[in-house]
Amino acid sequence: MQLRSWIAFYILLTGLLISSVGGYSQIPNSKSKILIGDFRLRDVNGSFYDLSESHNAKGVILVFICNHCPMARSYYGTLNSLQARFGKLGYPVIAINPMDSVQYEEESWDQMRLVAKSCKFNFPYLQDINQVVAQRLKVSYTPEAFVLTKAMKLWTVSYHGAIDDGLSSKHKSGIDKAVSELLSHKPVSMPNMPAAGCAVYYRK
Repeated sequence: MQLRSWIAFYILLTGLLISSVGGYSQIPNSKSKILIGDFRLRDVNGSFYDLSESHNAKGVILVFICNHCPMARSYYGTLNSLQARFGKLGYPVIAINPMDSVQYEEESWDQMRLVAKSCKFNFPYLQDINQVVAQRLKVSYTPEAFVLTKAMKLWTVSYHGAIDDGLSSKHKSGIDKAVSELLSHKPVSMPNMPAAGCAVYYRK
C-alpha cells in the first residue's frame, strides 16, 4: 500500500513538472507553493538566459523593472548592491523588463542596453518581449520582486512583493530579510509585502 502511495505521488509530481516547463504550476492544496518552470529570455548582451542556468545557485532574486518608471529606476543601485552581496552566496539577481515596448518606446531592447550600461548593472537584464513570464507570475508593477528557492531541482516562490519597505538601508526588509533568513536556514518570516510602482500594461 505504501509503495502504491509513493507511485501515485511520483505520477502527480511528474505531471506538475511537465506542465510547468516554460510555465508555472501550483500544487492544489491550501498550503501550496508555486512551482516555477524554466524560461528563456534575451539579455541586453545579446545572448539568451535560461533560468535552468542557475542550477548551481541556492535560489534566485527575480525582480521585474523597467526603464521609464521612477520607482524602478530608484532601485537600480539597490539591485547592484543585492547582487554584490547575495550573488556570491548563491542568490544571484536577475532583472526582467515586462513592459510593452510598443506602448512605451523607451522600453525597447536598445534602450535597455543603454540603461544597463550607464547604470553599470552587474546582473542580467532580460526582456520579456511577449510578456509571457510576467503574465504567468501575475506581475502588476515595476518594481516587483520574487525570491525563488530550489530544492530537488524545483523552483518555488519563497518571497513575493516589494524590494524593501523604503526605509533606511540599515533596516532589513523585503528581499534582504527574506534571503538572509533563507541563508540562515530559517523560514521566511514575511513572505509577502505589497509592491508599488508603475503598472504593467499588458497587450490584449
